[in-house]
Amino acid sequence: MKRIELIASEGLAPGMTVAESVLDDAGRVLVSTGTVLTEGTIASLIRRDVQAVMVELIVEEDAEVFAARSLRIKHRLDQIFRLAGDSEETQALYQVVFDYRLEHGE
Repeated sequence: MKRIELIASEGLAPGMTVAESVLDDAGRVLVSTGTVLTEGTIASLIRRDVQAVMVELIVEEDAEVFAARSLRIKHRLDQIFRLAGDSEETQALYQVVFDYRLEHGE
């Protein structure tokens, strides 16, 4: 599962992915969303006095916790989609919503 978190610049590590573009005081993009941080990028942000960066963190879940969360999501979506029918399009939408909720939290 992914989690978005604000990390102080000193706590950044190479390999972290930027979740929101980092802007300077004039509104210019210093680092774009989706950029994977390197040591050089982190050093540059610290030199520019950037205090913190929003990053995506991958959170590993226990298998039992994951299974329970998957089941909760499935039950909720079954309720939401109960009147939607069973067309291929509906099934595809259900799967997309399920996958999104599974990856990004309920």
